[in-house]
Amino acid sequence: MAAQGSTAHPLASKGQSSITIGFIGPYTCIPGLGFDGRLVVEGYEAVDKEQLFWTEPNIWGCGGWWFWDQFGASAAVDEINANPDILPNTTIKIKRFFDYLEDYQRGSSYDSGGLAMNTALDIYENHTDVVSVFGGLYTSTIVQSAAVYSALKIPYCTATAPATQLSNANNYPYFFQTSPGSSIGDAVATILTHWKVSRAAVISVAPLIYDSTGCKSIVDSLPPRGIEITTIIQNMNHEYAEYIIRQLQQADAKYIILCGSSLEISSLYLTLAVQYAKFVGPDYVWIVTNYPSNAYGADFAPFFEGVVGLTRSTWSTKLLDEKNKALSQAISDSLKSYDRLPNNPVEMIMQKTNARRSYDCIGLLATAIDQALRETETTPTGEVRLPKYLPRASFQNTGYSGVVADPVVLRSSGNLVAPSGFYSLTVDPSSGSMTYFVIGHTDVNRTRFIPNPDTSMIFNGGGTLPPPDSSRLEYDFIDPNSIAGTFVYVSTAIGAIVSTASFLIIVCNQSNSKVRAGSALFSSLSSFGSTLGILSNLGFIGEPNEKKHKQLLWMQYIAFATVAGSLLAKNSRVCIIFLQGMKAKKKYLADKFWILAFACVVLLQAILVALYTTIPKYNFSKYQIPSTLTVQIRCDIIDTSHTFYPLFLYQLILIGGLAFIGYLSREVRASHSENMIISLFVWASITAFVFTSSISQSGGSHIRTILVKVTVVWILAIIPVVWQLGTNGVAVFGHFFKNNPSAMQFLQKKKNCFIILEREERIRTIYLDPETLQLKQISLLSPTPNDPDGSVHRVQFQARDGRTIKLDFEESKMAEDFKNALKQ
Repeated sequence: MAAQGSTAHPLASKGQSSITIGFIGPYTCIPGLGFDGRLVVEGYEAVDKEQLFWTEPNIWGCGGWWFWDQFGASAAVDEINANPDILPNTTIKIKRFFDYLEDYQRGSSYDSGGLAMNTALDIYENHTDVVSVFGGLYTSTIVQSAAVYSALKIPYCTATAPATQLSNANNYPYFFQTSPGSSIGDAVATILTHWKVSRAAVISVAPLIYDSTGCKSIVDSLPPRGIEITTIIQNMNHEYAEYIIRQLQQADAKYIILCGSSLEISSLYLTLAVQYAKFVGPDYVWIVTNYPSNAYGADFAPFFEGVVGLTRSTWSTKLLDEKNKALSQAISDSLKSYDRLPNNPVEMIMQKTNARRSYDCIGLLATAIDQALRETETTPTGEVRLPKYLPRASFQNTGYSGVVADPVVLRSSGNLVAPSGFYSLTVDPSSGSMTYFVIGHTDVNRTRFIPNPDTSMIFNGGGTLPPPDSSRLEYDFIDPNSIAGTFVYVSTAIGAIVSTASFLIIVCNQSNSKVRAGSALFSSLSSFGSTLGILSNLGFIGEPNEKKHKQLLWMQYIAFATVAGSLLAKNSRVCIIFLQGMKAKKKYLADKFWILAFACVVLLQAILVALYTTIPKYNFSKYQIPSTLTVQIRCDIIDTSHTFYPLFLYQLILIGGLAFIGYLSREVRASHSENMIISLFVWASITAFVFTSSISQSGGSHIRTILVKVTVVWILAIIPVVWQLGTNGVAVFGHFFKNNPSAMQFLQKKKNCFIILEREERIRTIYLDPETLQLKQISLLSPTPNDPDGSVHRVQFQARDGRTIKLDFEESKMAEDFKNALKQ
């Protein structure tokens, strides 16, 4: 009994009652332990921690991983037992059970589900003091044992189990974890989306159902985010490198996600990089789920340049930092009596193991249990049982501040709500060894990537921009006799007939004033370009090869430049005429000037296409889709970016130029303006690019993609010829369908009317007053003999009474002279 006036120690009541938490895991991997059945009964306090770092030089063993994982949980128990504010009348006790097969000499079995489920039943029946459990190392085992603990209504927390099925609260109502869990897949999908990657390959050293690094979560998360998984290679290590290389080649893998332990990742990656010199370099990006091992030494560190991995946490608060320091100190204190340790062992444990997440598992369990006990408003004594069942929701938002997050909040799926950070590996210039720097993190929902403002991602080779995710074109065979082949043939025939008809009308009716006003030369060139584009669709028929592929590219790009160049030439001249009038320089009005401009447009396009089709290397090969009879032709293209981007930029310049000319010609009289067709062509060009890009990236049938491209090319090519066929057809054949009004009647409908008289590259404008106009016909004769400067034109007028009047008009007083002539 305390003396009068004294104050009881704040921890004095901790021994008043106790609760027991079961630690379950591969304790058979830790040498020196003794067991009674599955319960660890001796040897734990005397474990040789030096031996836990290495089972052989520079290689972590099963015992090392699990010991330090559960050490974090043990450290949390010690802190809570020394804290009077949480479970103030209760001490936490620990019982350790093994639920994995095999031992430390051979490592732990990935799949020990049967043993783990029996261990759960043993705890429930023979260790009734255990109110909750913590632990588990491999996901495949956790998935099975967690179902049993949930059926027995025993709360179960693990530091990591990235399996999608564990998110199901109906099947696992008493299970939760202090890691992102299946959300790791969302994090990887987010950074790939940020890099605009639409395809990736996945390699899992373990079978996906046994993987404990989140590979199954990644496989489940990428497709819903629009990222195609081109191949999944599982249960393969570095000994199967040749098979892995063949699979990656077939998949045209540029972004490769590698799941495995630190040593497994390093072994496979370096085998590909050093022994085979394949799939490592500036064209490739590797994302790993564990920090690669330094076991191979500093000489191999440069090969890891640009490898991307996930960091443990990116949060930082004062309380979180303090708790991290406390856990680090606990680890450091446990190693004080050892000399033969690796460099920075505390940092290694904090970063490589799940000690921090394990710590927070115990913190969440204790906080929720404490809250449940306080609700009873009674002081617990003796061996404490839970006053009520504590399902997953009880741990979702307890207000607990941990070492991984502050506060530790769980999703309804039982996973930690926290951002995921990403690092990039590089070489430490001072030591030459491998190191890393943080490149950014996701938001808490893992839907948006936030780059680190202080550092930039450096990809392999020193680039800061992510490389393309594919260098391959994929083709299906289009049988000429198939429905798809018939569609291509019929659409091409229709387009060719329309463009040919337009061309013939222009060529055969050049004397027609409206045809001539539309610039017959450039209209003919536009029709030729449209025909070329329409005929290029025939290149999609039959088995593709390098020659056919290049011919198709040539025809389509030259067709586009021909149509765009002809529209630019003739509409630029019209803009100059109507914007500058008589001030326009004569050279800007001559056909030869605009023919030269048109030729330059097409020539530059031809040069860029020649570079695009000559410099890159094309490799066409046949490939049968696994488990089907479908055969595809695949084309690997190397070094296209440097030649494609200039070509793509030039197309944008042509489209932008057309849009600008269309804007300038908006005030031009409708009979001379092609503003509408320009606007339609520009809109169709932009839409065609966006649509074909999206359909190509959406996956699915390649035949469907080809048919979409055929349709887009056809529509884009047919727009100018349909316009020309309509306008020129009405001009040439319109009089067969209706009585055309006389020139005088047409002009009298106008309030103000300007007639352009054109001869020998001279352009003059005559103003007509419709109120006094009494003319029936107007025709232009040769310039007057006394007109050396071309400033006077002789015009012949035929009046309604049959008189023919020939008058000369000077530019300076043309309007006045014309009115006077009309009064005669």
